[in-house]
Amino acid sequence: FAGPLGSVFDPTAFFVPVFVPTSDPNSFQFTNIFANQGTLSVEINSGHNGNKWAAIKLLGTKDIVDNHFGTGTVNRDGIGAIVKFTPGGGQSTLTPVVGGASYASQNSLTVNVGLGTANMGTAEVMWPGGVRNRLYMVRSSETVLFPEIPCSFDAQWASRNAYRKCVRMALNDIRRFGAIEHDDLERFEASALLAYDQTH
Repeated sequence: FAGPLGSVFDPTAFFVPVFVPTSDPNSFQFTNIFANQGTLSVEINSGHNGNKWAAIKLLGTKDIVDNHFGTGTVNRDGIGAIVKFTPGGGQSTLTPVVGGASYASQNSLTVNVGLGTANMGTAEVMWPGGVRNRLYMVRSSETVLFPEIPCSFDAQWASRNAYRKCVRMALNDIRRFGAIEHDDLERFEASALLAYDQTH
């Protein structure tokens, strides 16, 4: 008799149990199979150290943004993007958004970032393909939906106005999709223009 060993996702691993008769002619006993019971540890951590945080959820805009200024190309979950976060006065961190990093597992698609004692920070996303977007003034305890705007602030543009039109059209498409509100549109546009001005 052979049966699967371990996860139901692994159909090729087998074990061979050995049955030994008992005094009851209708029952058998397993032998030569040992289970390591391991140990159980519980960490009690209040998490109250005074440090602050923010959370960033990406939204790829393939099939959402599609106009004559730009077209979204990234999958809806933003898998493959890298989030750079810099808290005010602190060190930057880089966090890739990955679908899964181990067998039969799923990583969180929300990037949680630390601000330390700062009240705000700056988030920058490098999307698959190289487009870069930046959002200033990400507040402590805020969860931000950060959409792909297929207009890289560090690219060569004919003018600031051409870049602004690309950003505005993309954000209008995202708003029509229902992912952001008008206040979000203005916030992302203002950040995009500031990033452009700081780069050019």
